[in-house]
Amino acid sequence: MKLSDPQKTVLFSEWRTEGRELDMLLPVIYFLERREIACSYTPILDLWEVLRNVPDLAILSGGIGCIESFQFSKLCHRSGIDLFTMITEGSFSPSQADSMLWGWNKDRILYENSTFMWSENSYDIVKEIYEGPKGKIKVSGSPGHDKYKIYKPLMRLDRMNFKKVIGIGGNAFEYLKAHSKEIIRVTSQQYYDICASYEKISNSIMKKLVKQNPDILFIIKSHPADNLMVPLEVAGFENEHNLRIVHDDFPIFELIANSDFWLSFASSTTLEAWLMGKPCLSFGTRKEILEHTYVSTGGLLSEDADQIQCYIDEYFSTGKIVDFENKADIRRRLAHDLIGFDDGLNHVRFLSFLRPLIEGAPGQKGRWDLGWIEKAKLYVKHLRALAAKRKKTWPLLRQHAKIYEMFNLDKLNEIKKCRYPQLDAFYAEHSDRIEHLYRSYADEWNRSH
Repeated sequence: MKLSDPQKTVLFSEWRTEGRELDMLLPVIYFLERREIACSYTPILDLWEVLRNVPDLAILSGGIGCIESFQFSKLCHRSGIDLFTMITEGSFSPSQADSMLWGWNKDRILYENSTFMWSENSYDIVKEIYEGPKGKIKVSGSPGHDKYKIYKPLMRLDRMNFKKVIGIGGNAFEYLKAHSKEIIRVTSQQYYDICASYEKISNSIMKKLVKQNPDILFIIKSHPADNLMVPLEVAGFENEHNLRIVHDDFPIFELIANSDFWLSFASSTTLEAWLMGKPCLSFGTRKEILEHTYVSTGGLLSEDADQIQCYIDEYFSTGKIVDFENKADIRRRLAHDLIGFDDGLNHVRFLSFLRPLIEGAPGQKGRWDLGWIEKAKLYVKHLRALAAKRKKTWPLLRQHAKIYEMFNLDKLNEIKKCRYPQLDAFYAEHSDRIEHLYRSYADEWNRSH
């Protein structure tokens, strides 16, 4: 059944065509394409491509995570184009609220129509510091976490004849050192020093576990911010026979799904692990760390390698860990506080707020508002993008090429081909609930706020 004008176009502009941004947006794109709405997915780093067409509305996975996204938000605002932004890091403490709401937005003005929080908890936190027009900030739940209810793993891990696998979410310790001044500025010297101290603690724990368990395969995924470097948690023993390092070639969802047990220093991936029914443990036990990543409190906490070994032994001998099972109520509360809902339908809640634009009669489109100097700068960037793709071995272009290669529409189409059948099955099972939420959630939320 056609619910809207098939000529309508929704623009998505992002850094890359896989990873957490696409995890957030793909169910949204699927929903819109089912309603015969054209979806254009374009590179945020090459806005010249974006300017080829004027959309009816635009959606970003985050409007303040990089300077390009923020500039795009301002451009949409002055061009009269409706823009809606999600938030990529929606789980935060009051001390993090300012940076999570504003990020690269030094104007401290929300130029988008609305931005969406993951939960009522994060909404209440940012409400305390936001002084702009009412109605700009809303709650949809976390669309990026819908995948845990919708998708099945696509990749089969090569276990290399190991029967037991422990996955590790690498921390950005390299990034931490390289950006110390900025991190201290937005947090504190004390917090930075505590985080930095866990580099050696994590390395010591991992070294002992890897060497004590030759029959277990340990697979660590490097943090995206560390630019494919060897994670410092395993530096110095990265060539052990039962240790493997993966980078962007193995998505975090797939690695968790293929692991039996999950470890990290302090990471939101612990939430992802227990949403998938995997026992998880974090090394960061200091209260200053837990205040920033309190999702870790839903799993086991220890920086004692011997105690962690006991947990590993208990799990692989009994199939469960009693201390982890005893935290089930804490995890349920955290899921509500952190991601709003864990039913796979947060993308539908988000789209409920856009329904008037999706289903309404086509209005007058905006027009890209750019002066000739701005256009010239964008065209130069476009030429650089083309050159980097074609001459990616040239020293001056090599670094740019790595960045531009993250955006590949062929890769996006491959992912669609794999994930859309899983979305078809999920929608068939939950069709009545989806339609109800789409038509009622935004109205109910607006009335209650």
